[in-house]
Amino acid sequence: MDDHVPGDRFRRRKTETETARGDTVVVERPERGTDPRPPSTGQGLREFLAIFYRVARLVFLLLAVAVLLGIVFTLTPTIGDNAIVRNVLDLADGAAGPFRDVLTVDDDAERELVVNYGFAAVVYLALSVLVGKLPGGQR
Repeated sequence: MDDHVPGDRFRRRKTETETARGDTVVVERPERGTDPRPPSTGQGLREFLAIFYRVARLVFLLLAVAVLLGIVFTLTPTIGDNAIVRNVLDLADGAAGPFRDVLTVDDDAERELVVNYGFAAVVYLALSVLVGKLPGGQR
């Protein structure tokens, strides 16, 4: 009688009788929900790192875009009461905060802001590219 079911995985174990006479075979079925194959080593970690790197790259790109929009909104005449302009400028100010006093320009606060925001945008873009080059950063 054949106990084979399509998709079912059998594991054959030879008994002492089969070893001696060569005629008896015991077929063991794995328990439901278990996989008889050995567990994959590191697959979950690789998937986690791939997702983590994608999210980090996206965050760095969004920060660079926000800083660049902050430069545009600073240089062009905008309505300061507009919610979009106000939120983008707040986000750009927060993202470029660590870079605010890196470079100085004498007697021109607007140019100094543009230079420091531009530097921040370049750093965020470089970090985005760097994260993409890490092992598992891109598929």
